[in-house]
Amino acid sequence: MGIVVQPPVLAALAGLCFVAITYWWLRVDGRGPDNDAARHLSYAWDYFQDMEDGRPFSWFTAFDKGFAYPPLVHLVGALSLLPGSKVDIETAIFGMNLVFVPMLVAGAYGLGSIAGDRRTGLLAVLVALGTPMVMSMFHSFMTDGALTATVALTAWLVLRSNRFESWRWSAAAGVAAGLGLMTKAPFVFFVAGLVLVVLARGGWRQWRNVLVFAAAAALIAAPWYVEHFDEITSHTRTVASFDSVTPQRADSPYPERWTLKNYTWYAWNGLNNQVYLPLMLLFLVGLGHSTRRLVKGWRARGVRAGPPPSDITPELLGGLAVAYLGISYVGLDDPRYTLPGVVYFAVLATGWLAHVSRRAFTVGAVAVAAIVAVHTGMVSLGLGPKVDRLTLFETDTDSQIRRGKVTLLGQGYIAGPPDKEVDLPSLFSRARAQGVPFVTFAGTYHGSLFFSAGNIMFIAREAGFANAGNYQALGPGEMLMYQTQEPQPGWCTHSEVEDIYFNLRLGDEHRRPWHEYPPYCPL
Repeated sequence: MGIVVQPPVLAALAGLCFVAITYWWLRVDGRGPDNDAARHLSYAWDYFQDMEDGRPFSWFTAFDKGFAYPPLVHLVGALSLLPGSKVDIETAIFGMNLVFVPMLVAGAYGLGSIAGDRRTGLLAVLVALGTPMVMSMFHSFMTDGALTATVALTAWLVLRSNRFESWRWSAAAGVAAGLGLMTKAPFVFFVAGLVLVVLARGGWRQWRNVLVFAAAAALIAAPWYVEHFDEITSHTRTVASFDSVTPQRADSPYPERWTLKNYTWYAWNGLNNQVYLPLMLLFLVGLGHSTRRLVKGWRARGVRAGPPPSDITPELLGGLAVAYLGISYVGLDDPRYTLPGVVYFAVLATGWLAHVSRRAFTVGAVAVAAIVAVHTGMVSLGLGPKVDRLTLFETDTDSQIRRGKVTLLGQGYIAGPPDKEVDLPSLFSRARAQGVPFVTFAGTYHGSLFFSAGNIMFIAREAGFANAGNYQALGPGEMLMYQTQEPQPGWCTHSEVEDIYFNLRLGDEHRRPWHEYPPYCPL
């Protein structure tokens, strides 16, 4: 008689496998953090230094006026750095995985089990972890993967409270909601619809436990939001006011708010950046099957009686719809912004399989496993075709979301497969060993100089460099990293970040302008 491994154990093993792959990926990838990841790492580094200096609560009053980020992810990164007492990008990212991946697994498994059974709970976990953009986000120090995890955990605990009948589960849901609010402010969009449907379907009768839920969330998040209320509201007004072209994406202008093009922007994005065609088809089949089952059950009970209490399809649809419409309303569009809705996507894509024949379930489960395996191979392991996207249609009217294209498979968003050819940590370590005192930055691509310099500076810090020096005229042994949009022949190395290429130059006693120094190659 064989041993049957239960679905919750398999779900936990899937989470462990995900974290193990992340650890391997971080060990073999030789690039620096991309774009916003550098900013988030800088916050974590600042909090870490404050903790080292005896100011462990500086995060409470610190605030970047240009970007309204709550501090939870950065605190996790800072605490991850404490044992090593130095800059360590991989440790910060891995620490984030250790905290937030279990949340995502627990939330997806719990919701999937309520929507169907324990088998579909496991499938929901596989879809959530196997979504290409989720994989990429957990390979970078970004807030979006963490926000996805807190949304999943909160949604599950709210439904686990049996529409707020249990004060203990209501309190747990409030704690999760508080953590979500301390992860990123748009958290509200992703749980508001689900909570409203729960209240409408009887949760309002348990008003005392609803207050317990709200109080627990407020206890964790309200002090920080009250402290920064004026800054947050000012930032929110600025972001929500974007109605057309913005400096961030002048090559791919945002559509006007009250247009069909705007409210289909994230649908194209989901297809081409987040999940790709196979998972999107699975979701559409699940959406149709779940909606049909909901309508059928509602009719059987009578219109006034409402949907069957055990069917959580209304909660899932409400959560997904409010999240989609709310993020679409915000004028600043970004391919990452709807990612936290993946938990509803995952459950709707798999929960329906609990209500079909055994043969149909087996076919669906095999399809899920196969899709996830392919995504893992291409996005995390670098297997398969060495192309960014495999598309079925080639019309492209929007470079961010590939409107008009249909992406069959791809290599993820931002991080993608590990780059084993570029080895910036080794480059900087060897330069440091050769006596280079510091590194500074200059370049010809002004638009992304802030991002790229911040990215590479973290690699330099790991090697013991400080950002200093006069890039106009390098002194003897002073190293400059030069940035341009085009690679040049004879360069010893380059790192590509949004089509930005880097080369090193080493100063000498002549004190000439930096562009006259010959290339430097410590490798």
